[in-house]
Amino acid sequence: KGQFGLGIFYALLAGALWGVAPLFLKKGMIHSDVGTATLVQQCANVLTLIGIGAVEGEMFGVELPSRALWSFIGAGVAGGSLGKIFYNKGIDEVGASKAISIKNSDPIVTVLLLMLVLGERVTFPVAVGVGLIVTGIWVLTRMDSRIGQGQGGRSSLIDPFVSVIFYGITPVFKKMGLSAAVLPTLDALIT
Repeated sequence: KGQFGLGIFYALLAGALWGVAPLFLKKGMIHSDVGTATLVQQCANVLTLIGIGAVEGEMFGVELPSRALWSFIGAGVAGGSLGKIFYNKGIDEVGASKAISIKNSDPIVTVLLLMLVLGERVTFPVAVGVGLIVTGIWVLTRMDSRIGQGQGGRSSLIDPFVSVIFYGITPVFKKMGLSAAVLPTLDALIT
């Protein structure tokens, strides 16, 4: 039970940090552009993870199977690079609240791929959760009075939806990699 509680705490902490990050990103892009924002984010990620990996001992003397390495690289290309670029463009085009709401529909893609690629079964609670996500996205795109009227319109939503595809693929790669080598910090660094 203690390990489960710690996992829930880490998930809530991650959610809080991911919730605050788009605000800083949108504020920074007022004085910059998407490319610079993405580059600075990636550099900050790498430096932070090198420090954490060194402290946790995952940086040196560990055996990393090639399957894990290539899975982590796939996750990095999909979510860490391409997903991040389209997500950042979405924040720039439609704002942080709308882009993050759309981006958070990535579990739909993940669940479908986990079923198709890794043969996982979908439980009732997961199916309900995916249904709620779909409903939320539908409401978000229908309720905005600016839809179809220039900036913030339906065509501006393309980039956040493309990010969903890349972010949705990422956990599949991560699961394949972590099943070959349980090295979460090294996984995040390679990603």
